[in-house]
Amino acid sequence: MPNLTKLYIVAAVLPFSVAIVIGGALDLYEGDYWSIDNIGLEPEHVMLYSLIVAVLSLTIFFNKIPLIANYRLSSMLFWMLIPCGIIIYTTLSETLSWNSYPSFFDESTIEIFLKNQRFMKIYLVIVSVIHILSLIYSYIIFRRKYKRSSLNKGD
Repeated sequence: MPNLTKLYIVAAVLPFSVAIVIGGALDLYEGDYWSIDNIGLEPEHVMLYSLIVAVLSLTIFFNKIPLIANYRLSSMLFWMLIPCGIIIYTTLSETLSWNSYPSFFDESTIEIFLKNQRFMKIYLVIVSVIHILSLIYSYIIFRRKYKRSSLNKGD
């Protein structure tokens, strides 16, 4: 059986760490510049989102159960369904509201707000892509190692 803790680190902890580093750098660089009157997406929100995805990725450990790990479909569903579902839902809902802003802003504030929010949504998409690629990569590694370990047991 492959070491799921190492694979969890690759699938969830490393992408979360990247989100923390990038978000922290953005927050230090610009401070309160990202939001106007504390409305809108901020680096802290994206870091919290990444933490939630990392926690939801704990479903990876269901693959310790042989009944789940033996079948590719169940293994993949437990590995990716909940984290990827949240990632896709959040990313789509945020990017589809690309140009939305509160109605009480004046025109100069709207321009600054939309510029900041576009940048933050790009940051959200980058974090989401990193999470999805990490989940896929760790799942492929898991299947390869699981296949090798099950072949070695058969000898």
